[in-house]
Amino acid sequence: MNQTGKLLPSISSEHLQRLLMASKALSSSLDVREIIDLVIDVAADLTDSQAASLLLSEPDSDNLRFVATSDPESSPILGIPIPREDSVAGWVVSNNEPFISHHLQPDEGQNHYREIILKTGWIAKSMLAVPLRHKGEMLGVLEAVNKFGDAEYTDHDVAVVQALASQAAMAIANARLFQQSDVIAEVMHELKTPLMALTAGLELMERNDLPEEQRQQIIGSMHSETRRMSKMTQDFLELSRLDSGRIQLSRDQVNLMEIIQAVVESQKPAAEQANLTIGIFIPPDPPLPLIVGDTNRLKQVLLNLVSNAIKYNRPGGRVAIRARRENGVVRISVADTGRGIAPEDLEHLFKRFYRVPNSEGYAEGSGLGLSIAQKIVEAHGGHISVESEPGKGTIFHCVLPIGGGMKEYH
Repeated sequence: MNQTGKLLPSISSEHLQRLLMASKALSSSLDVREIIDLVIDVAADLTDSQAASLLLSEPDSDNLRFVATSDPESSPILGIPIPREDSVAGWVVSNNEPFISHHLQPDEGQNHYREIILKTGWIAKSMLAVPLRHKGEMLGVLEAVNKFGDAEYTDHDVAVVQALASQAAMAIANARLFQQSDVIAEVMHELKTPLMALTAGLELMERNDLPEEQRQQIIGSMHSETRRMSKMTQDFLELSRLDSGRIQLSRDQVNLMEIIQAVVESQKPAAEQANLTIGIFIPPDPPLPLIVGDTNRLKQVLLNLVSNAIKYNRPGGRVAIRARRENGVVRISVADTGRGIAPEDLEHLFKRFYRVPNSEGYAEGSGLGLSIAQKIVEAHGGHISVESEPGKGTIFHCVLPIGGGMKEYH
């Protein structure tokens, strides 16, 4: 491994001005995705490089993982796990020092380099990599690749990228902290209600004069609140992992028709119990194409939408699942004949813990299901939307790209 052991030069006034502008933008954002996209664009620009990429450390392993690249042609590297051993990024993390190679060879940082070639066919001739470190925590690695004109990376480039990496690490850490504290505050607020119900139930159970019928009702209520708390904490952890990028989505050849059929089959008992009819309406020609995605996560999304359509429906109502191909995407729609959602509530529907007013009598939930569904769909490069009219029901639309558009960090 080559490394720079020289004193770094001062940064030129032009680049310093650009760094100051970037620093201002970074400090004003609390969106991790926005921060990362800005950092790789600035890194490529300031070093006059063909591309810049960013890897983040995985909290539960010794791997790093590509989460962003400024060059669309190298996007297949996104999500590749990079072991710390036998890789450029791993060397940078382990030594907490920048790395420069002017003539990168396939056996230099073998796993790192080999994976890029296998995934993209795109050859990195030169590379500058620096650590992302904040308050003693190693967050990842920022890389610039292939300086234009076959020029060599200079000590000035190292100084510029290190200064940018320092600002980036601070911005990422602050954004993560804000997200964590914000969500924790929300979930603690939401947990108060079931906790109070459990406390009240226990106090009533201690009364000797409590009739047995009421005792059994209270026990049933306490079981319900316990299940609600369990579901809420599970969903909270799921959403937290999606927010931080700790959940890595699989890249399968997904058969959407099979997913739809499996979900409907699993929900038939609930529909029958609620006196609802549930059906699939998908034209056989043209057949639904395979898409690239995570089968289990997409099934989770559809299961959430269908179960909601059952929960919030009216007795004797209908649930209809439709899907069709449209200009490079697949649109899946889940429609119900429930009471519908008022226009003022639609814009809040995907917010954490949001529940439509006066919906308590229909079903209890964590208030996180739609937020999780939205995160998963967006991670696949798609989008989810809703249309509704009070008294006439609701339709959720899930649009997914056929050719794949998966992101690795959210």
